[in-house]
Amino acid sequence: MALRNIAPPDISAIALTLSELEDSVDNLPLRHEERPSDAEQPGDAEQQEVSGVSGFFSKVWSDLKGLVTIRRNSAADTALLPPGQRFFLQQNLRLKLEAARLALMQRDTQSFRNSIETAKQWLERYFNSAAASTQNMIAALSSYEALELQPELPDISAPLRALKDWREQQQSAAGEEVAES
Repeated sequence: MALRNIAPPDISAIALTLSELEDSVDNLPLRHEERPSDAEQPGDAEQQEVSGVSGFFSKVWSDLKGLVTIRRNSAADTALLPPGQRFFLQQNLRLKLEAARLALMQRDTQSFRNSIETAKQWLERYFNSAAASTQNMIAALSSYEALELQPELPDISAPLRALKDWREQQQSAAGEEVAES
């Protein structure tokens, strides 16, 4: 009865979920990617008419201000990646999810937890955690943090020991009857 109460993890469902998460890595926005607001649209500056010298200098100044953008970054340790490096960050996250899936198949709980934790930290550190896709991935990974891939099985050897004891008693009783005869 105690053995039936243990619910083993659904390895194939978890592996499928990890595979789906791996496939959705390309859709995750990076932390430093922001969409320009409506006031900062580049087309606005071009639509202004240039009239006279002051209009010309105003247009030049507006264009120069558009070349430089200053943003406050609240997370000082967040690395800003060059555009070509986004690919490598995504591939590293994919590899970490693949390592988690491999550890899952091998039922290596410690490696599985380490891979899940690292992937979750990378998501929180490098990807936009306000985006729904990132939040969903973090939530899915969080649900696997405490997963035990090899749950401890109960001791079911008591009936076998009782059977061995009974058999020894029967043999010793039969041995005494033979000795008496």
